[in-house]
Amino acid sequence: MNQSTRQPTLLGIILSDLKHFKVFWLIAVLCLASAMAIVVTTQDTRLLITQRAALIDQHDQLNNDWRHLLIEENALDEHNRIEQIAKQKLHMVRPQPKDEVLVTP
Repeated sequence: MNQSTRQPTLLGIILSDLKHFKVFWLIAVLCLASAMAIVVTTQDTRLLITQRAALIDQHDQLNNDWRHLLIEENALDEHNRIEQIAKQKLHMVRPQPKDEVLVTP
């Protein structure tokens, strides 16, 4: 059989088309890779946004705790300050148990 009269095979046609459209296939592969990169990046971004929201909530809770601790510290310091002023300026002292007098009605 003559080479020019031979029927082309399917594999031969596919390989021939692949050779002719190299740029097209390269662009198609790059588009698919780009699409996959977008999907991965979007998922990572969503996870980071969720983590950021959780950290913001934790930050707010820690700020509330800090404010409560400051209020408690100020309340405790107030009693200590009064005691210090009484000792220094008024020369007051705590009475000894023998000096205490119990008053009954």
